[in-house]
Amino acid sequence: TIMHDRIEEIITQVGIPPVRMNTEEKIHAVHMLSEDGVLTMKWAVAEAAEMLGISVPTFYRYMKKEIG
Repeated sequence: TIMHDRIEEIITQVGIPPVRMNTEEKIHAVHMLSEDGVLTMKWAVAEAAEMLGISVPTFYRYMKKEIG
């Protein structure tokens, strides 16, 4: 889907595969997704969380964290 492709594109911009990302890098990816606006699409948060290998509650927690 377009949403999946856009999420994948943004995650790829971090430069590290999600399985190798540390917490800070995942927080950065979450903020990039949020700033892009892709998360306004239905199911985008669940899709992005799955692609990053984190839970939906963790995704929302990361959205609230400041980028270091």
